[in-house]
Amino acid sequence: MVEVDCTEVAAALNSHDMLLSRLCFLYSDIKTQATMHGFITFGSTERGCNSIAHKLAQLAQHGLTGIWNGTVPESILCFVLSDHVTPNSVVL
Repeated sequence: MVEVDCTEVAAALNSHDMLLSRLCFLYSDIKTQATMHGFITFGSTERGCNSIAHKLAQLAQHGLTGIWNGTVPESILCFVLSDHVTPNSVVL
């Protein structure tokens, strides 16, 4: 399950219909990648539940992009540390 904070995006990514959106090529690429990794579904969640992704998107709009493996970069560590696990959360 991949969660996004936009119901329309989740619906488009789960749809098997031909999309007429300006973003149809982007949706198609995401769907192709998802099928390469097995059965993946897309769901929506409130933005407050997805705060780290929202902050990362804001940083990317200002040119702060990158990929990391293992250690969280200092530039986003404060966002990760501000997120917390509740007693009812499942950690995999």
